[in-house]
Amino acid sequence: MLMQTPINFKRKIIASAIASYALAGFTGAAMAQDNGLEEVIVTGIKGSLQRAMDIKREAVGVVDAISAEDIGKMPDSNLAESLQRIPGVSIDRVNGEGSKVTVRGLGSGYNLVTLNSRQMPASSFGTSRSFEFSNLASEGISGVEVFKSGRADVQSGGMGALINILTPRPLSSPGLKAVVSAKAVSDQSSVIEEGITPEISGLFSNTFADDKIGVSLTGSYQDRNSGNRQSQVSGWFTHAADKPIGDWDDLPSSYTDVPVNRSRSLPSEIMYRVNEVNRKRTNAQLTIQYQPVERLTVTADYLYVNQEREENNFGTGLWFTRPNDGSLEIEWSNTNPAYPLSYTEVAKTKELNYVINHNQAKSDLKSAGLNVKWEATDNLVVEFDAHNSDSYSGPNGKWGGNNQFHFGIIDDYKVSVDFTKKYPLMQFEYADGRDDVVPDVSRMQLTNNIFRVQDQDSGVDEYQLKGTYTFDDSFIDNIKAGVGTNEITNKYYFLGLQQQNQGTWGGVQGKNGIGDIPQYYWIVDRLTNYFDNKEFSSPYFQNTIVRANWDELLDVSARLYGSDTGPCPKAYCTTRDNTRANDGLNDDLTIETTDFAYLQFGFKPEIAGMPANVAVGVRYETTDVESSQYVSAYLPLANWEGGNEYNLTPAGSEYGFSTGSYSKTLPNLDFDIALTDDIKARASVSKTIARADFADLRGGFNWNAAPRSSEVTGSSGNPNLKPMESTNFDISAEWYYSDSSYVSLGYFKKDVADFIGGSAPEEGSTADLPGGISEPFRTPFGGARWNEALAALGGTATPPQISEWIRANRPEWVNEKGHIPAVAGDPILNYEISRPINNEDASIDGIEIAWQHTFGESGFGFQANATLVDSDTKFDNASTGAQFAVYGLSDSANFIGFYDKDGLQARLAYNWRDDFLNGYAGYTEAYGQLDASVSYDITDNLTVSMEALNLTDEDTRTYVRDTGMTSSYIETGARYNVGVRYSF
Repeated sequence: MLMQTPINFKRKIIASAIASYALAGFTGAAMAQDNGLEEVIVTGIKGSLQRAMDIKREAVGVVDAISAEDIGKMPDSNLAESLQRIPGVSIDRVNGEGSKVTVRGLGSGYNLVTLNSRQMPASSFGTSRSFEFSNLASEGISGVEVFKSGRADVQSGGMGALINILTPRPLSSPGLKAVVSAKAVSDQSSVIEEGITPEISGLFSNTFADDKIGVSLTGSYQDRNSGNRQSQVSGWFTHAADKPIGDWDDLPSSYTDVPVNRSRSLPSEIMYRVNEVNRKRTNAQLTIQYQPVERLTVTADYLYVNQEREENNFGTGLWFTRPNDGSLEIEWSNTNPAYPLSYTEVAKTKELNYVINHNQAKSDLKSAGLNVKWEATDNLVVEFDAHNSDSYSGPNGKWGGNNQFHFGIIDDYKVSVDFTKKYPLMQFEYADGRDDVVPDVSRMQLTNNIFRVQDQDSGVDEYQLKGTYTFDDSFIDNIKAGVGTNEITNKYYFLGLQQQNQGTWGGVQGKNGIGDIPQYYWIVDRLTNYFDNKEFSSPYFQNTIVRANWDELLDVSARLYGSDTGPCPKAYCTTRDNTRANDGLNDDLTIETTDFAYLQFGFKPEIAGMPANVAVGVRYETTDVESSQYVSAYLPLANWEGGNEYNLTPAGSEYGFSTGSYSKTLPNLDFDIALTDDIKARASVSKTIARADFADLRGGFNWNAAPRSSEVTGSSGNPNLKPMESTNFDISAEWYYSDSSYVSLGYFKKDVADFIGGSAPEEGSTADLPGGISEPFRTPFGGARWNEALAALGGTATPPQISEWIRANRPEWVNEKGHIPAVAGDPILNYEISRPINNEDASIDGIEIAWQHTFGESGFGFQANATLVDSDTKFDNASTGAQFAVYGLSDSANFIGFYDKDGLQARLAYNWRDDFLNGYAGYTEAYGQLDASVSYDITDNLTVSMEALNLTDEDTRTYVRDTGMTSSYIETGARYNVGVRYSF
């Protein structure tokens, strides 16, 4: 086995060198021919950079990669944090840890993740197709390839990029190999659950029966405490300049200092939270290979990932009421929209709100695969691959997955907020002049509780048959062809149950009303015991907070206010009972089946004596979509209550069902030429797609139960949505001026069609509704009975007059409720449906620059890269109307300096991402993070290491429309690891 020294020269025959190189799983790297020569193998940081560079150099199309050594030595806790070092790749962070990946400005939902070229299911809460990289530890992964241009022989669905994760194969590196490593982790972002937590990983690989059987097993376990502290404004209400004031979410009608000719934004709620998270993550993979004859290899593998997450947070805040009594004082910014620099109001009989959240969730990813590779002849390789993968995310316990209690004291407060800093500072006084709001817990009352369950189960069944034929002495170098099918099943469920104080926002009124919960349950605390920001120690800051133990508060609240008793009392426990939902319900199933075939030709011409590569391919796919949604059902005959009022009669619930289909042809043309031995030019044109989120594909119709006289309105998903399609252009030049040094410069452009947005309402008859309903809705309006009444009234009459005549003269037409129901012969109601459609196009372009350099044999080197990206869509921050812009678009840069010599390896890595639009009118502020790692080989087998992430303790911040309109300010902290690794 290769020793883990920084520059470790081992002389082996070429066959052994190729086998060691193949352990990383990369198929695109150039390998020496078996001519009896010996090869120098370089390991350590320099070796991993050289392998990644070779993949980039030899790839067809635009491909970047990181190798096993690179992942193992970076101070990263998961693959997302490793991938951000690649040009054009940036990440979203959750709780200080990498979560989802954006490539060339296109977010996680536009990228496809595969494992050993097998499509992985979605693995995050909600209805997106995003893959949650925090589920995967870096250990046990041999490499990652990022395909930035389309190729016929890789799966579709990655409009931004296809990210292929590779795992080791035991027969690629015969013999016994074992590695055990352990880390002690101190996460400074946790301010309550402080201490050291463990990370343990191991790899075992061996071959038997003259290297015809191979077995490898990798595993890792991580127990991590983390946290954050947040100052947040939960929402900003923005109104156009010409909109009259007076609405509940706007300035009161008595307010006079209204900004002129500018939109205006007002905060909805301010909140301060302390959040603590415990995450336990287990990864394991078993691979078994059998090679009964030299040309036939059978590989079976199984991946298991489990993550359990418990989150507890507590906070305090206030809803702004914008009173109409003249107490509202605002100093406006000079921006458009205008927002408060300072804001003061008197809130009468208002709750100073405290909140406790308790969330328990788990996720499981299971993937079983079988691969048979047959080298039928010296020229023909045939491969069959099948896998079944399933990802589940859901609650971890009977209390649902997202639960909270709100409690507080009702009083008259004067609140002032300073919005001039990067975080809002709130000051409280009692309206009667008391200047320190120290809560009287004897007056504390429960005001609201919310229990929610949410889960997503996404599965992939995929079968592929592919082959490669390599020609001898032909103008065609190779032909690649394949066929296959995959079926994606996505189930999403959400049920919310909210008890608003047993019918009032004024507080739960139990047997004794205020003070029902004993005082000793409440803990009076200070926010400055948790926040690092020194300005929160200001005497003008509302510092006092009340919190409680979740389990104790749940127990006493359920006994006092629960509508029943037992292990899961109603209103304090969410179960999968659709009839109980009052705070939202989704119960959806989508099945998406794709059949595909591809053909790609490879050529290796010489142009003016310069060797070149050309790949021309096409991929053809057909996709069928079936989607259902749990919706309210109604009888087909509407009721006329009288006057202009109509209603549909509820008939329980049903699963509405719709279907759709589409086909796509995806060509690609890749060209590269070696202008010299060291300089390569590259160009690529391709088409790639990204499929719609599952939420947009929902079947069924949600109807407005109170239709108009001749028309019923509603909303629906759209299983007939086409995928978004990108035409990609790439051109680049690469100079490989030494074994592990290069410079590259590239330009890319993506012309994207069919982005998904809202439609203008579709209209028609419910008898011809696309997707269908069991029976069309009918209305009494304009029917035979209507016309009889109208004739009796002389031919002209209003609807109220007609209904009065029917009640007086035709009582047999009126039911026991006093309504006039439609009958079978009455006119059919028309419909007006809003649904998502393909309606937007956008163009994205950018420049990628990368420079990798090693300073000879000194051991020093660096990597530097930057991506500058732009789009022809811009978000108008002053507009309050619907508009389209590409989310996630931002410039990014990385710099990594390293030293690798005499057993010592050290890295200093800086990652930066500029401001970007993260949603409608919402932005994430520019963020840079400095990480470091150092390791030393005590012996050829024993290595010790230290790692530090977020060394400078950077904070993150989001805002709305203008940098002064804070949405959230989040403190996290640095993370330190000390580790040991032993190789057998």
